[in-house]
Amino acid sequence: MGLLSNIFSSKEIPSYNTGSTYESFLFNVAHSAIPFFIFSNQPNRRNASFEVLLFSSQHLLQLLHSKAPRMYSEVENGYFKELFSYARNNGFDRIISINLSEFINQRFELYYQEMKNLHEIQGFVPARTIYNFYDNPLQTSPKLSHNLPKVPLIYDAIKPMKQILEHGVDLVIR
Repeated sequence: MGLLSNIFSSKEIPSYNTGSTYESFLFNVAHSAIPFFIFSNQPNRRNASFEVLLFSSQHLLQLLHSKAPRMYSEVENGYFKELFSYARNNGFDRIISINLSEFINQRFELYYQEMKNLHEIQGFVPARTIYNFYDNPLQTSPKLSHNLPKVPLIYDAIKPMKQILEHGVDLVIR
């Protein structure tokens, strides 16, 4: 639990909203997953970080919905306001060639399906997720990546990301 304790200390969670709401806390938990997937020397790091934020947000909200459906319905709108505000404040809405809501919805569907397939289909490679994180982030139509060296990075990052998200959700629903 040492790693999780360090991540959830006030020094480790970047603060994008000074509010003390559950939505803000959960947003910061989802944001804390970025370093597991994105590295400082990576091209398009800023855009790729937003892709990871969408990926971790989808998983976090799904986890919250399965563990505490009532709380999920209470924080869902506020969480999406946090996410949209972050996207607009960082100019992602100007980079993406379609409506921001549509883009986020498409990404949530894609990331849900790829994670589901990863757990249900032996040998499945989340090639569109890899494309979004490492090849060409923020494209409206992600392609299949052939960037095989990135496959282990995704596999190695998912477990600690899930642990952090689960711990954050557990703190909120206590």
